[in-house]
Amino acid sequence: MRAQRLNLILEFIESHQVCSYEDICKHFNISLSTARRDINTLIQNHSVHKVYGGVTTVSGTSASKDSSLNYKEDGHSNLNDISQKLDYIGILASSFIQPNDVIYIGSGATAFHILPHLKNIPNLTIVTNNLLVATNDAKSNKDIILIGGKIDYFTQSTVGIQTIDSLKSININKAFISCNGLSINKGFSNSGDSEIAIKKCIFENSETIYMMADSTKFDKLSLYTFATFSDIDYLITDVKPSEKYIKSLKEHNVSLIY
Repeated sequence: MRAQRLNLILEFIESHQVCSYEDICKHFNISLSTARRDINTLIQNHSVHKVYGGVTTVSGTSASKDSSLNYKEDGHSNLNDISQKLDYIGILASSFIQPNDVIYIGSGATAFHILPHLKNIPNLTIVTNNLLVATNDAKSNKDIILIGGKIDYFTQSTVGIQTIDSLKSININKAFISCNGLSINKGFSNSGDSEIAIKKCIFENSETIYMMADSTKFDKLSLYTFATFSDIDYLITDVKPSEKYIKSLKEHNVSLIY
């Protein structure tokens, strides 16, 4: 039972104070992806803190002491509003980012939710056209490259030919992109056309593409399709999608993270 394993993992972390993901995988004989999902559930429930290289305890919290820790089998019992969903996706996305990475964070609220979880990752370069990302922390220790261009005040991002030309000269390790809707037949779509060319440029200049989409985006279609399942490497969401999506993603060699 996953609920029982979550409590055992929490007790293990508390007994060691600080644990690496490898420690947890070895002790519980689980895969790294399973450990990440379990740890991120504990983080979301404020039971542990993520630190560089692993996790540490939250003072005074214990699965055996706190009766309010009631995990559902889907692992997301407290994801009751969109902000919590997006923050959970941000936590999952941040677990793929390593020191010295050059990452791209796209426009939109979903991608923006990665930012709070990058504080302990050193030597990170963030490329973005997202004004919220660029201006969120004036004291950030990250190298942030804001791509110039015309400001789209609706999306709070820079767009246009200048933005695209600037992006063409930058090589990106990992790109984190969001969408307004996704469907099996039509792929990933956006409501506005100003971002389409930018997203396609990012697809061409990035080694790995991470699509971020919360569960409300599934089976929704916006005006412009900008990518299909075969164009991405990972899909990060907040809950397990339906079997038809799991099957289609597997057929296109996309890793599903939730």
